[in-house]
Amino acid sequence: YRVGAFERAGVVPPSDLDGLATVAKTVTAAGIPAFSLGAHDGWTLTDWFENVYLRLAGPQRYDDLAAHRIPWTDESVKATLRQLDVLWSGGTIAGGVPTALGSSFEQSVQQAFGASSAAMVVEGDFVGGLITGDTSARPGIDADVFAFPSGPSAEPAVMGGGDAAVLLRDSPAAQAFVRYLATPRAAGIWAAYGGFVSPNANVDLSLYPDAISRSIARSVVDAGDQFRFDLSDLQPAAFGGTEGRGMRGDLQQFLATRDVDATAAQLEADARAAY
Repeated sequence: YRVGAFERAGVVPPSDLDGLATVAKTVTAAGIPAFSLGAHDGWTLTDWFENVYLRLAGPQRYDDLAAHRIPWTDESVKATLRQLDVLWSGGTIAGGVPTALGSSFEQSVQQAFGASSAAMVVEGDFVGGLITGDTSARPGIDADVFAFPSGPSAEPAVMGGGDAAVLLRDSPAAQAFVRYLATPRAAGIWAAYGGFVSPNANVDLSLYPDAISRSIARSVVDAGDQFRFDLSDLQPAAFGGTEGRGMRGDLQQFLATRDVDATAAQLEADARAAY
């Protein structure tokens, strides 16, 4: 988020979803739209959905939906879509829906921290690299972060993606190397270079190179068993990982129409076809 935009509106980072809606409306009323959306890249909208769903429905329901044990027409999905509608209404989207649907993720960061046309971008820790590389905003001074606000349970859940090291050819040396990569020592070396957050709870947080990296790493560790992997990445590719189709396409359509029932029905139809 843009620190100056929050200061001018007299708001602080919210701790829950109701607070996020209030902050969004307050900064918008103060003269700068709350959110810059790079909705041309549909995965940004799946991230929005997943974050809100995890907070409203809870980790167990999240797991059930990820495995398609419950349908996308479930009330928990509709409640999440309604919450998204609240957050995205009232002029809170920079440039309106057409601009959002025409903007890439990279452009959404530029709009918020370069052109100063929005107060917030909802995305992962990799936003920091674009801020420092593509804008004059200074992380920790002009730009800061807060964890995605909690839902009714107030538990510190975190939704994120990640990478895994996989052995393609087995050997004692390769096994030893992968075991080493799993140690706090190896993760600490990587963390010190920046652009990396380790899920290893034993990595010394002081090794991260800046306050923002440390706060993000702390949120992952603090979430513990409440951490959940990106839901769309757990789906068949046709449903969760293809631009313009499945979750991505359906949520782009929802951004334009705000039709909760029709979107839920289409998500379920697409999920059934992919599964």
